[in-house]
Amino acid sequence: MCDAYFAYSMPWYPGGDLTTVLSGHQPMDTPTILRCMIEVAFAVEYLHERCFAHLDIKLENVFLDGAGHAHLGDLGLLQHVTTESRTLPAIDLGGTYAYLGPERFQAGPYDRVNPFKCDVYALGVMCWVLVSKEETGVNVDYQSRVRASTGLHMSLRSALDQMLEPNPAQRPTASKVLELFFMASVF
Repeated sequence: MCDAYFAYSMPWYPGGDLTTVLSGHQPMDTPTILRCMIEVAFAVEYLHERCFAHLDIKLENVFLDGAGHAHLGDLGLLQHVTTESRTLPAIDLGGTYAYLGPERFQAGPYDRVNPFKCDVYALGVMCWVLVSKEETGVNVDYQSRVRASTGLHMSLRSALDQMLEPNPAQRPTASKVLELFFMASVF
């Protein structure tokens, strides 16, 4: 026992994380991707409704149980947002570069950033990587790639386009993302 450290435990997820699925021999089809994205979006909505931002949403932090259901894990960068503005100084926000919204690269260390919109952007990057099978990159214009892609259903394209909006003020909330994924999943 050590008073200087905090630890938490998670259940074992035999399906691995979503990077395992991407590198596997059986890629996920669009309905399965949408189901997983809905499950993760529910978790993000739950956190956001309680004023918590995950801040490290990425393929490696979404785990699959034995039935193939997605679970958002690794809460090590979780931030409780208590300010009325629902923002935090950029210096206080963690995350993985390839999933960071454009506002994080443009902000100075003490500029205030909406961490909830950062989570939504990361959800968009994760979904795009799952449907496109592209690798993530730092400061990529994902929105242009979504708009140029062929073969995406219009409702999924719309969901991705909104989540990957460079302007965080125009990006949807986690609750709206759930609606977008549900609309995309009925086709």
